[in-house]
Amino acid sequence: MTDSRRDLVGGAQSPTTDTMQRFGSMVVLVGAVALVAAFVPGVTFFALILAVFGLALGIACLIIDRSFNVAALIGTLVASAAVSLAIIMGFVYGA
Repeated sequence: MTDSRRDLVGGAQSPTTDTMQRFGSMVVLVGAVALVAAFVPGVTFFALILAVFGLALGIACLIIDRSFNVAALIGTLVASAAVSLAIIMGFVYGA
């Protein structure tokens, strides 16, 4: 019989699988594209949508992956920066 409480408290973690590494890399790519697109005046709204999508993907990847996925963490941070930047640039370009 296994002790399931050890898994909930933060017991032994499995290494990151190839699928989760690709998923984390996709989050980084989506966040980077949204961050760059936030500076383009006509594309700011689409950059916001892409950044929110990347943020949701990053959070999902961090929740699903039981190990520490650095790419997903970096992608989530970049996507959150892209969300705030797209909102700010939307106000700047809209004024």
